[in-house]
Amino acid sequence: MLPGPTLIFACPECGQKVANESLMSGNTFGARYFSDGKRIAPMLPEFPDLIRCSSCDCFYFLHEQEPIDELYPFEEQSDVTLEEIDQAKAPGLDGLVLALQQEVARKKENEIAIRLDLWRAFNDRTRNGKSLFLNENDKHLYHNNCEVLIALIEPKEDHFKLTLAELYRNLSRFEACLKLINSLENPEWDSLKKQFITACNQGKTTVFELLKT
Repeated sequence: MLPGPTLIFACPECGQKVANESLMSGNTFGARYFSDGKRIAPMLPEFPDLIRCSSCDCFYFLHEQEPIDELYPFEEQSDVTLEEIDQAKAPGLDGLVLALQQEVARKKENEIAIRLDLWRAFNDRTRNGKSLFLNENDKHLYHNNCEVLIALIEPKEDHFKLTLAELYRNLSRFEACLKLINSLENPEWDSLKKQFITACNQGKTTVFELLKT
């Protein structure tokens, strides 16, 4: 893994600076993959895109902003130092819910991104050995988010079909899941298809780690 420059952004509302890391290169050695599409790769970390300003609480997407500065490792090239700037952090589950309530996303792809993050944030509970739902409100929120994602995502490519299949499985709609899984014709999906079929046959609805082949 080769770190890239630290990118400095400014909040579009109040100008508060925030730092976000970048990569020049990375690899997937030791990576773990899950049925909801999440990848945990120590040598290829993902950096936040949607963030919440620590000064004015404004939500904004870093991909829609231009960096105002760059800090390179071991080089003094800027008038600012990282000690003076907050590190970008992804909103937690509650923050993602708030972002949806505030209708932060103005584009379809941004709403999908927020809802996918919320879906996976819930699934992180299962990944960490905890209960998926803490109460009935959690269950309603999770199921509603899955339904909205199903309506938003178009199965144009195989990876979209996989996402939709997993959403259907999470909602116990196993026939719909299997229909999408069996529509994947490329042999590269054969191992994954078997794992999804097994999960459906067992009536399993929670996220699971994909076996390596």
